[in-house]
Amino acid sequence: MTAGAYDVAYDGVAFIPMGGTPGTPIGGPPGVQDAPKGSNPAFVNCGCVQRTAGDPVSTQTGYFGESATDLATPGLGSPLNVTRSYASAIADPAGPNGSGAANGPFGWGWTYNYGLTAATDGTTGKVTITQEDGSKVAFTLAGGVYTPTAPRFDATLSKAGTTYTYTRRGTAVFTFDTATGRLSSETDLAGTVATPAYATNLAYDGSGHLSTVTDPPGVPTPLPGPAPTSPASKTRQTAR
Repeated sequence: MTAGAYDVAYDGVAFIPMGGTPGTPIGGPPGVQDAPKGSNPAFVNCGCVQRTAGDPVSTQTGYFGESATDLATPGLGSPLNVTRSYASAIADPAGPNGSGAANGPFGWGWTYNYGLTAATDGTTGKVTITQEDGSKVAFTLAGGVYTPTAPRFDATLSKAGTTYTYTRRGTAVFTFDTATGRLSSETDLAGTVATPAYATNLAYDGSGHLSTVTDPPGVPTPLPGPAPTSPASKTRQTAR
């Protein structure tokens, strides 16, 4: 065969621990809700991502996805940061993935890093975490223990009183109010074992809109309006 006359491209190949049997993985095959932008922050650390091309577009699904950071500050743990993500797979409520379409503070298809939620099934106790990029990780409840629905997720969930603690890849730690499902705080592994412990804390107004983000040193940043409608309009107050 003449060199270069035949080209084989291995595209979008990811070896994700699935379990089960060939063709019938535990938890079912990864779907749009697993990775609307082509990956999932909670996937096991195995390079499990889909290939993208262009602007970027997933070569497996054809969906477009993009992220942008509007505000970032240095600091301990998870300091003040506003990063938004767009995924066309969850942008159209009338589209093929309409039931999972996201209408966040930045519009349809947009999610952001303070928009994580924890939804509890009142009948089964199943908890579904929606992450900052719109992807989801679900946990079943049995004997007081929460277990990921598929082995491709490197994540744990526990409950203490009215708080869920979601730990991702053993390094990122998020807490949620069990009643509202809203994100309460986030930190890293070091923040959970430090003395005193530190975290970025979130507060909400009476309508459930995010109103203040307080970073680990205790500096509050108020968010104007009923959600971050314009990243450029955010103001930062320095404690004096």
